[in-house]
Amino acid sequence: MSTLAAEGNWDRLIDKLSADPSNTFVYGGPGVGKTTFLRRLYRALRASFSGEEAVVVCAPAGSAAHTARGQTYHSFSDFGHGYVPLCAAAGEEADRLLRLRKFSPVTLRLGRVQVLLLDEISMAPSDRLDVMVALLQQSRPPSAAACVLYTFGDFLHLRPPKGVLAFKASCWDGLFSGKILEFTRVHCQTEPAFIEAIHDARYGVCSDAVTDLVEARSDAVPDRVDSPVLHLLLRHRDVAAHNLKCLQQLCSEDRPPAFVPVDGVQLYRDADDDSIDAEDGHRRLRAVSAAARVLALVDCAAPPLVEHCLGVRVMYTSNSKGALWLFHGSIGFITKYTPDGTSVVRFRGVSVPADVRLSQLGIHDAGDWWVEVECSPIEFEANVFSAQGVVAVRKQVPFVFGWGIKIRRSQGLTLSEAAVDLAMSFEAGMVLAALSRVDRSSRLFIKSFQPARLFAV
Repeated sequence: MSTLAAEGNWDRLIDKLSADPSNTFVYGGPGVGKTTFLRRLYRALRASFSGEEAVVVCAPAGSAAHTARGQTYHSFSDFGHGYVPLCAAAGEEADRLLRLRKFSPVTLRLGRVQVLLLDEISMAPSDRLDVMVALLQQSRPPSAAACVLYTFGDFLHLRPPKGVLAFKASCWDGLFSGKILEFTRVHCQTEPAFIEAIHDARYGVCSDAVTDLVEARSDAVPDRVDSPVLHLLLRHRDVAAHNLKCLQQLCSEDRPPAFVPVDGVQLYRDADDDSIDAEDGHRRLRAVSAAARVLALVDCAAPPLVEHCLGVRVMYTSNSKGALWLFHGSIGFITKYTPDGTSVVRFRGVSVPADVRLSQLGIHDAGDWWVEVECSPIEFEANVFSAQGVVAVRKQVPFVFGWGIKIRRSQGLTLSEAAVDLAMSFEAGMVLAALSRVDRSSRLFIKSFQPARLFAV
């Protein structure tokens, strides 16, 4: 099979992998078609396994999950926002989770999964991977066949924001020892010089190919609000400044009032502590100070204020419409407002599944490859660590501006055009991720670059 992978003979390779599934790590640099191969393998496996949830696709980030036509591993494993394992041993942590009442339906669902395909494995922390594998093992009867795991990615790409790389997981060697397929033939890019520059950037080498690319693509960076070019920026404050500038160009005044959230605290709705009676619950809620609530919501996916107007480009920040293949990271734009002021957002590159009616999930209209949906405020939760069993809750619209995003959010995406800002890159794989998002060098605009900031480890 290694020969088939090296030759790019996908048809025969998929036939072999789907006929006799076994744990396999598929890796290779940008543009070799790992995610496209994943989607084709998924279709072949679905034909081999009965049951709607027998074969599942996951990815660490919402944008990558959307590209892979799957869901985030947080959603799949019901980890929740900001989840951190409480037990050092993955088996003990899985046992703890499965004892929670909220995991009863999750246990049934996990027990039906026979094959899991996990994309962008470089961004999944090792401890989460260990817990996911333990959950899959403990959710099925001892006599049942183990779930087969296919992972896809490149460990020279962006890493998890916290934790260590997945190949350090306790389960890794047992799953993938000797079961590795390397893809080397580049499919996304076709220009030899562009391919060479991306290859060198992957290994942290600022070669002549890289510098030539930077010199050729460092002028005429599009900066108009109506430009389809997505700006890939390094830090949150850079993204905020760029998006605000675009908003002011689109609608400098007479904008609708900004969406303001409703913040509060509540008992963790899935808590299993039956000893908490009404009086104790009220006491715990009263004990949470305003400062503690504010602190808990600092890293909330929903900001405290969301400016908007007709035509504004937005990025969805929730997985609540996953049935429509809309996930955290999906890009759209506001087309209209309902009489009560709710935003209606059109997302391109999405088709409504056959089993979903237009009246469901706030759908207003749909075409062959787009959908318009209401984006009403939803609840975002954050743990209050100073009060056991209590979470801070922010009810806010599930989107932010979408003219610019952080480079980290772009991993796994193939963009029509991208403008990248790289001079202050601070993370291994960051330059590589930015340069490899487009298929042609003419569609790449380099706003800034610093050779010393290109590194792979």
